[in-house]
Amino acid sequence: MWTIFLANVGAGVFSRLVSHINPQSCNTSNMKSIMRLSLLPLLLLLLVATKTTALSRCIEKERDALFDLKATLKDSEGLLQSWRGLNCCSWYSVTCHKKTGHIIKLDLGNNNFSKESALTGDISPSLTHLTHLEYLDLRRNDFGGASIPKFIGSLKNLRHLDLHGAGFGRKIPPQLGNLSKLNYLDINFPNYEISSSSSVDSLQWLSGLSSLTYLDLSWWNLSAALDWLESLNMLASLQEVRLRFCNLQPTDLNSLSQSNFTVLDKIDLSSNSFNSTFPYWLTSIQTVSEINLAYCGLHGSIPKAVGNLTALTDLLLYKNSLEGAIPESIGRLCNLQILSLSDNNLVGDIDNLGKAMVGCMKKLIVIDFGSNNLSGSLSGWLGPFSRLLSIDLSHNSLTGSVPSNISQLVRLNELDISHNFLQGVLSEEHLDNLFDLSSLVMSSNSFKISVGANWVPPFQLYELKLHSCPLESQFPRWLRTQTRVETIDLHNTGTIGPLPDWLGTSLMSLSSLDLSNNLLTGKLPASVVHMKSLRFLRLDSNQLEGQIPDMPRSIDVLDLSNNSFSGPLPHNLGNSLRFAFLSNNHLNGSIPSYFCNMAWLQVLYLSDNILSGKLPNCWKQSSRIVGWTSRTTTLREKYHPASALLLHFFHCI
Repeated sequence: MWTIFLANVGAGVFSRLVSHINPQSCNTSNMKSIMRLSLLPLLLLLLVATKTTALSRCIEKERDALFDLKATLKDSEGLLQSWRGLNCCSWYSVTCHKKTGHIIKLDLGNNNFSKESALTGDISPSLTHLTHLEYLDLRRNDFGGASIPKFIGSLKNLRHLDLHGAGFGRKIPPQLGNLSKLNYLDINFPNYEISSSSSVDSLQWLSGLSSLTYLDLSWWNLSAALDWLESLNMLASLQEVRLRFCNLQPTDLNSLSQSNFTVLDKIDLSSNSFNSTFPYWLTSIQTVSEINLAYCGLHGSIPKAVGNLTALTDLLLYKNSLEGAIPESIGRLCNLQILSLSDNNLVGDIDNLGKAMVGCMKKLIVIDFGSNNLSGSLSGWLGPFSRLLSIDLSHNSLTGSVPSNISQLVRLNELDISHNFLQGVLSEEHLDNLFDLSSLVMSSNSFKISVGANWVPPFQLYELKLHSCPLESQFPRWLRTQTRVETIDLHNTGTIGPLPDWLGTSLMSLSSLDLSNNLLTGKLPASVVHMKSLRFLRLDSNQLEGQIPDMPRSIDVLDLSNNSFSGPLPHNLGNSLRFAFLSNNHLNGSIPSYFCNMAWLQVLYLSDNILSGKLPNCWKQSSRIVGWTSRTTTLREKYHPASALLLHFFHCI
């Protein structure tokens, strides 16, 4: 405001200020000099302000282009309300060059991630009048599946073009290849509704983008673009490329005779079905730091030359058909942070591999070897990886015991060693230093978990899965401290005795609880009704007895079958219930009418109980009931209307 004010008053104001000063009234020449010098800063300020205002003045033709753009856009949130007046350089999302006043940046990306704040409508061709535009961002708006405007290719000074999730589709105009100064191009994520028809026949137009460093064409159908790899190889300046979910056709990734990717840093070709061996040309790119070839149908072995990629930080090869041993040369990747090789057919001794990795891989934070055919023991090689946040060694053939030095992994957040053949005892010594642990999955092993009755763990779990591990004790008392836990699976662990009364008051964040196939006795605590987040509850195949208490309204799946529950059905099973398995108990009385209000109920098993009386009247007219069958029953009024709700009342007496 002050610069505008000073610019307006200009030299006239300065003259008037000078006229009020009478140098003749000063007694000495020194005083006159001092007074003149005191005016010098004000003069300089006036000149600078005047010049700055003149240089940042909006170009009329470009301002009119923005007015045209505003007229064709639909702005439900009023984001463009400031687009009025003469000085377009002060408008929302508009940046002008400080000296020339030309518009160089138009940032209309939807930063709120909501449909309500998204711009819709059309992009005016008047945009071509912004001939000095360098930066155009329209990401996460919704242009309804319209084609990317061809005229964008005439913005020759454009360096940054972001159309990520902007709802464009159909075709990518080859005119974009005219943007020779473009550094950044993101057209990821075309409109969902037309993504299947959003196809590209060729990527030859990429050859014109000689300055391109970043490219993301993910989710575009590139099945017809057989020249995709050759076209990418022309981009010598390319540093990051992402072509995820592009339906790239089965091809030999090793068909590239010579790689021009001399500065490539990140490459993500995940979720394409190449049916190829590992692209060997990647092993010659010394600059690459991230490789993501997950879900790519890769087969064959991982080449030893991968160990030459010393700049590598992320190697993601999960969900492929890779086989053979993991090369020990991988231990030379001293900068590696994420190593994900899960869901392959890899074999070998994990102990030897671990010892090779210990050497220089001090930065490793994720080890993901799950669902392979690895064998051997964990020995003591895990301990030195002090930065590890996540370990997944599940679904392998590991043997031996869990080493106690796992307690050295003080940053560990997730540990999954389930579905192996591990033995021995897991004690407090293994867990006492794991302060950040939030997910503990050790199911289907043979080791015994032994902790003191008064043990208080240092962590707060959100997930605990120990099913098919021999606990052979009462419900773990230490779980009372886990107030944030959402999932507990202790089925088939030999857990005995009654459930604690604090179950429903201490574990109120729980959404899934599976204690099935154990030796639980006594009553189901009435406090379970307070578990407001509980959606999945399995207590089947135990020795629980007494009356079934009311369930929380959130319950979605309830399995209490194969117990000794007695008495009438509870007063409340919740309004969200979809699957209820209450068969093979000693329940008696009639079926309550509140079942009529269960709009989501799909399956109800009540067989092998002692129920009697009439069926609820509402079921006679229900269009959701498939039918029910009864033998030796006093339940009356059989009917079989078509539905999606399956009722079983076998052996109801």
